[in-house]
Amino acid sequence: MLIIVAGLPGSGKSFFAYRFAERINAEYLSSDVIRRELLSEREYSQEEKYRVYDEMLYRTQQLLSKNRDVIVDATFYKNDLRQKYLDAAISLKCKTIMIEVWASESISRKRLERNRKYSEADLEVYLKVKKSFESIQQDHLRLRSTNSNIDHMIETSLAYIKDKYVTGASS
Repeated sequence: MLIIVAGLPGSGKSFFAYRFAERINAEYLSSDVIRRELLSEREYSQEEKYRVYDEMLYRTQQLLSKNRDVIVDATFYKNDLRQKYLDAAISLKCKTIMIEVWASESISRKRLERNRKYSEADLEVYLKVKKSFESIQQDHLRLRSTNSNIDHMIETSLAYIKDKYVTGASS
């Protein structure tokens, strides 16, 4: 199964995605971590973003082909980026789930002011991504992130997956 976790910088998507991967024993791939591995100096240019997404897609395909569940964590701000991952999962006959994590702008701004382990996104990056973020057209779960609801987010996601795949709903 491929689980795509999308959202603006500071939304809480990485915090959620990492903990959700732990909970369901899935591989966790983060665009922030891959960006640091690939690039010594980071500009967040479109070319740079696509390079990171392409590398993450390659790693995703490798893991999915080994029958591993994978959670990918990135803004996925463009529909074409999301579609590449969905197409890859379809070609490997994998189930897919898309989750959009969002938070109020005030919470996101406060989070962006703090130092985070891997993400360097600041308010400028947040505003740039927010301006170019294309709404998700595919079927997806939209989770609101506060500073105290991670358990609820995980349980809601588990129920969504169960409803979509275990109870016989369409994929």
